[in-house]
Amino acid sequence: MSDTTPVGSERLTLQEANKLRQEYAYILNLATPENDPDGTVRDFFKRLRKFIRNESGGRPENIKAWFNREVKTVAPLAGLTGDQIDAALEDAQPDKAPDVRRELNKVRLDVRQVAERLGVDVSQIDFEAIVDEARRNLWDVQDIEDRLRSDLQTQAESGANLMGAAGDAQTALMEWAQQNGLSIDPTTAAQYVMNIGLGNQTLDDAKRDLRETYLIGAYPAWADKIREGFDPWQISSPYRTAVANLLELDPNNITLDEPLVKQGLQAIGADGKPRVLPLYEFEKIVRDDPRWQKTDNAYQLYTRAGTDLLRMFGFR
Repeated sequence: MSDTTPVGSERLTLQEANKLRQEYAYILNLATPENDPDGTVRDFFKRLRKFIRNESGGRPENIKAWFNREVKTVAPLAGLTGDQIDAALEDAQPDKAPDVRRELNKVRLDVRQVAERLGVDVSQIDFEAIVDEARRNLWDVQDIEDRLRSDLQTQAESGANLMGAAGDAQTALMEWAQQNGLSIDPTTAAQYVMNIGLGNQTLDDAKRDLRETYLIGAYPAWADKIREGFDPWQISSPYRTAVANLLELDPNNITLDEPLVKQGLQAIGADGKPRVLPLYEFEKIVRDDPRWQKTDNAYQLYTRAGTDLLRMFGFR
């Protein structure tokens, strides 16, 4: 630790603050992936932050002692000058720089607000590390947003539940896709959610793109309707209702995964081309399903047929 920078109640002058920023830049450069390929430097400062938060008791002398002891184990940092060590520890000296606390609080608010707007779950990121990085690099809101986008993508691709507008978009998009029998891989879903969260497209834009890219190919006979904004779930309603009524099933349990519904939506004509299947033909297909034979519908139909037959021969 440098003897030229006392720890007391004095505030940093503008010249001192600028000097510290220069030292910050030097230290941050040591921690770039190019200069720190094995992550040793970054791990050191991560451990330092944890020590400051959890074990130091907020006492600068404890922090300095830890730093001076542990820095010797990290070769790229072993040659730091006193001023550079001051720069690394400056945030841990609130009595020396009360303006730092105000800066940090302002940056914390900015980072939190941007995270909430994007939908990033701050409990899943190293929030204080980003705050520290943002303050030392004099980031504005756009810089913070650019930094958090990678965290948003990581969380979205992992399937984690996002927050705020991005979380709402994520839920709505995945529920819509599931309802319409569409499986979206995590990377594709994350890209749509990010675009929606960043305001680059709306949820309706995403649905329109997915209809054109996937759903028209899956249900070519209904291409015109799908382009008009009708979804397979809506188009299949008469088929699903017929299956529920004829097979006496709970309509809430009938999805597009039901083989009969798929057969109705993806019918092929005699010429080998996709065609719209009339409802009366679809109902005949449902009655040919073995499950129908066990229903009251079948019993009643057979009973009526038997009664009519008996009546024809004069037995009724």
